[in-house]
Amino acid sequence: MPEDMKIYTPEEAADILRIKTRTMMEWLRKGKVPGRKIGGCWRILASDLEAFVSNIPSNQEQQK
Repeated sequence: MPEDMKIYTPEEAADILRIKTRTMMEWLRKGKVPGRKIGGCWRILASDLEAFVSNIPSNQEQQK
């Protein structure tokens, strides 16, 4: 499977970002992180997670 087609659970995505699963679930519900419900369970494409991380301003950008 191509890397950009890899699919994560909220728990896996939270581990990758080193945040709590509860935070990831909140971000999914609010639409902050793109995700899809499949069979009632959230799933996140690796490409969507990478795009989310790429759009987070760095600390230096936030201070300007």
